[in-house]
Amino acid sequence: MGGVAPDTLADWRRAGASGFGIGSALYKPGMGAAEVGERAHAFVTAWNAGY
Repeated sequence: MGGVAPDTLADWRRAGASGFGIGSALYKPGMGAAEVGERAHAFVTAWNAGY
């Protein structure tokens, strides 16, 4: 996986992807819970925006 981020999620969905493996775009060692939560929220918002 790679290249999946909130700003690219719609492109992946238009290409036919229906599931994603999200790694470092969501969490990197040393990040606090608040930052991970913000990133997770951005993914949920992007998913719910559809394509």
